[in-house]
Amino acid sequence: MRRLLLVLVTTVIAASSAAAQEVGIYSAAHSVSLEELQDLRGYGGHALLFTPGLNVRFSIYSQSATTVKDSRTCHVIFPPSNCTDETVTRESRLRGVILAAAVPIMPQRQLQFELGAGASFNLLDASDSVPSGRRSPLITSDGGQLGALFTAGVRLQPLRSVPVVLHALGGSHFIRMTACGEYAWNDDPFCGIIGVHELRLGIGYLIRHGP
Repeated sequence: MRRLLLVLVTTVIAASSAAAQEVGIYSAAHSVSLEELQDLRGYGGHALLFTPGLNVRFSIYSQSATTVKDSRTCHVIFPPSNCTDETVTRESRLRGVILAAAVPIMPQRQLQFELGAGASFNLLDASDSVPSGRRSPLITSDGGQLGALFTAGVRLQPLRSVPVVLHALGGSHFIRMTACGEYAWNDDPFCGIIGVHELRLGIGYLIRHGP
């Protein structure tokens, strides 16, 4: 709940500074080929600016996943010694910011469709809980990872007199993961480009109507 409140507050601040015309929050479900992120779930917030022929959206998000898997663990990581295979619980958290633009179809209607694309800056945190107390050779990145996304969405304002908009958005988010190990014994699943296929459901509040 604290994280959701932080997302909402940050979005409102961003909306105020950017003179946005809509703010909102959403929850998301994902499909990812990477085992560590298969059960990724999360939420986010958005600030939306309407311009002639284009909707510009700033989003922040936080998503997490828990995976139970077999992994090699060691008493000493470098060089590896006294190693064994055991079951660990891997906690992964993906968060970031997205700037995207979408072309609205039927922009003056209560029901709108839109097609868009954008860029993202992402941070990944991951850690293993090891029952034996040994160390995990899991590699994560201290820096950010860049990404690109392509989306299709629907916006519905059920009542013109009520400034509330319902959102449904689907798309593919491609992130270039940089947590690549130097040695064969490194555990580096977060290496290379991964595709995160996402479905968002959310609600927005119209601060003022677009043109």
